[in-house]
Formats: sequence, structure tokens, C-alpha cells
Amino acid sequence: MRKRGSLLVVPAAVVALALAHAVAADDLPPPPEVILPAPAVEAVSRPATPWMRNRLARLHGALRPARHVRTIVVARLRLALAQGNGHVWFVAYRPRGGGLCGVTFESQPGSWAMATGGLSCRPEMCGPLCLGGSIADPTAGWLAFSATAPASADGFRLTLSDGSKARFPLTGPTVPGARERRIVLAQLMIKTSITLAEALHGDEVIASQSFTRPWAVTETRDRHSNGRGTSFQG
Repeated sequence: MRKRGSLLVVPAAVVALALAHAVAADDLPPPPEVILPAPAVEAVSRPATPWMRNRLARLHGALRPARHVRTIVVARLRLALAQGNGHVWFVAYRPRGGGLCGVTFESQPGSWAMATGGLSCRPEMCGPLCLGGSIADPTAGWLAFSATAPASADGFRLTLSDGSKARFPLTGPTVPGARERRIVLAQLMIKTSITLAEALHGDEVIASQSFTRPWAVTETRDRHSNGRGTSFQG
């Protein structure tokens, strides 16, 4: 009886093992969508600092600011850093050719950076979802970025290169002079790249941007960095 019983057990184990190997990776369910709290974006709506205006004055071509331009700091986000304080600011200004341009500034102890984007200086430069710059610290495992989305958007979803998704509410202000656009500033504790960004109204996707090259910042040091491994891209 013991021999017969063992013969029954062995085939059952083999069948279970075969079934496990038969499940392909493509058949596995997608990773769950992570719901994050709303980023603590602060509406600022005050003139840019002399330091910001000095950096803007160095821009050329279609990005060159108009004479006697009124530059507005629309919003800011405090960065969660292991040491010291850091911020990301979204700034809007008018260029000489008309329209409305966006610039994102970032600063933390020992480094600063800026990137243009987030608003279209010309209509052809941006779609309904207009991405600005991104900053990351791959060692600490975080990524921060800026964008503008349709003002009706109340949520934002990111798909990462590993297939996972993160979603958070939008509470940022609209842009003075472009009230149809809402500011997106966020910092995520991730080490992977972004492959898809979506602006949401409820569960409906109202604007999106996909990336043939994952949207992220590498460990290349920015020319204004103190060499701690952070960088900034537009």
C-alpha cells in the first residue's frame, strides 16, 4: 500500500509543476495601480526672484523674454530630501515673439538647474499634455517632474518601464494667462523610467504623452550640480 500511495503522489506533483511552468509571463496579471496622495503643490503667484530673472535673460531665440516682461512664479513643490531643503518652481513668462513660455527651476544644497517647457511658446510646441523638466537622484531613488495638463484634469497617472502604474490627484493651480492649463508638480520615490503620462478626469484619459525613449534623468551630472549625482532635463 505504501508503494501504491507513493505512485499516486508523484504524478500529482509532476502535473502541478508542469502547470506552473505553462503560465507564461504575458499571462500574469499586470501590477496593481498604486494610488498616491496629492503632491503638496503650493500656489505662489508672485513675481520671479532676481536670480530667476537673471537666468531667463540668458535665453535665446523663441525663448527670449520680452522687454519689461512680467515673470510669475506660479507654483512650487518642496522636495523630500535626505539632507537639507530643496524646491521645484514653475515659472511663466511672455517671450518677445508672443505666447506664453514655461520654465522649471530646481534648487537644493549645492546645486541648481533649470529647464524650459510645460507651456508652449508657440502653439506647435505642446499638446494638451505639455511636459516640462525632470530631476532625479538615482541613488536615493526619487524622480520629480513638471508639466501642464488641461484645467479639467483632476488626476494624473504614470506608467513606468517595469509596467507598474502610479496615480495621484491634481491640486495645482491653473496658469495665469492660460487658465485652460493646470500645473503638475510631483516627486515620486521610484528608480525606474516613465514610459507613459496621462491626465485624467475621473477615470477618463483626457490627454496623454508616450515616450519612445523612457522619460527619466540619468546619473549624468548637470553643469550646475555639485557632483552629488543629480541632474535636470527638459
